[in-house]
Amino acid sequence: MSVAALALSALLDRGLLDYYAYDRDASFGAYREAAALDPTSAMAYWGQALALGPNINEPLDAAGFAQAQPLIARAVAAEATAAPRDRDLIDALAARYAGAWDDHDRDEAAYRERMALLAAKYPADDDVAMLYAEALADSRQGIDWTRVGTLAAGVIARDPQHPMANHLCIHADDDSAERASAVACAERLDAMTFAPEQEHLAHMPAHAWIETGAYAAAVASSERAYALAERLAQSGADPSVYEAHDVAIGYTAAMFLGDERRAMIWADRARALDPSRDQTSAVLVRFGRWADVLAESDERDAALGAAKALALVRTGETDRARRTFDELPEAEKTSPLGILARARLDERAGKTNAAGHALRVLASQQFANYDAEYLPPHPAIEALGGLYLRSGAYADAIAAFREALAHYPADPRALYGLSVAYRKAGKGPESAAATAAFLRRWEGADTALSPDDI
Repeated sequence: MSVAALALSALLDRGLLDYYAYDRDASFGAYREAAALDPTSAMAYWGQALALGPNINEPLDAAGFAQAQPLIARAVAAEATAAPRDRDLIDALAARYAGAWDDHDRDEAAYRERMALLAAKYPADDDVAMLYAEALADSRQGIDWTRVGTLAAGVIARDPQHPMANHLCIHADDDSAERASAVACAERLDAMTFAPEQEHLAHMPAHAWIETGAYAAAVASSERAYALAERLAQSGADPSVYEAHDVAIGYTAAMFLGDERRAMIWADRARALDPSRDQTSAVLVRFGRWADVLAESDERDAALGAAKALALVRTGETDRARRTFDELPEAEKTSPLGILARARLDERAGKTNAAGHALRVLASQQFANYDAEYLPPHPAIEALGGLYLRSGAYADAIAAFREALAHYPADPRALYGLSVAYRKAGKGPESAAATAAFLRRWEGADTALSPDDI
């Protein structure tokens, strides 16, 4: 193979890998370079049209559709010199852009049907299988994740290192009770080396780690992905929404651990990306830094009132806490921190049932609003267990902490609360097991816990 042919092949491969990483700009750029190097390359135009299409995070829009149509037409015009399999891919993608924009739902379905036929025609072609799986995952009419997962598993059986197969395997397991496959895929992606443009592939293991309670591993994967996004930004490219996503996942994973220092680093990164989403006070609350919460400037954080009300009640200034809470706007009173503050005030007033009801409502909202890799920074179900623990309702505390662990596997604070509740209930072996699990997850923490901290 000539030097020019090798260079062309490398660009085509890079374009596909960037596509698998959901970096449409980088993928389009690599395929455009390929077309500049060899204007007769049909796959260079196919790749540009592919990159302009949808992925599960970004839908196809009218502008991308219009830009892709002449590119796929150039691919079709040049396909006589392409290999048979490549001609099939070009003809299939032409179906996505066959009609007018108003017909794109129909054309998208036609593309999926063509890719299904190609997957059957080329059963050992990993990229054909993954392009078909991605076409299924891009469906806005509902995604058959079982089928996507099966396709990914078939590719992994042939090539365990295929990045897109490992990527989609994790997505396919997001709502599954059994995540062993996702963990194996996460381990493989963590071991791979990626360019900055492939940051999203480095991020994907965090899904599996969050969903299985491996919060330290989620922080580590998020650190690597964030570093790649930063390198991408420094190169002048747009790190897109994924950098903010890395920060959100790293931040909440660190909040679940006992690592205040790391959580504050992520909070600083969040503020650097968007000053309006300052998480500093949220970290201070999570780690019981009440004096620091009270010292925070209202000018820096306009929504600090609920945090200060909570800090006041936690430091024993109940009357002042009540006045502060009563003066809050309604939106702050009904915010997560506002509800946590009200529950503590009710607890201090002996209104355990009212406090429990408020926390249960908030917990139900969090269960509905946070799923897969997303975690609430202050889980209400933990607080509900803490309320029952402090009130001596140990069976209710055990049930609440077990419910927390069902939603947030290996949540260290829930494990700690469970160990104390079991001990108070006279269940020594269960307490010992929960304590051991807690200590494994809390290793390296810079924070101590007591029942009042939950």
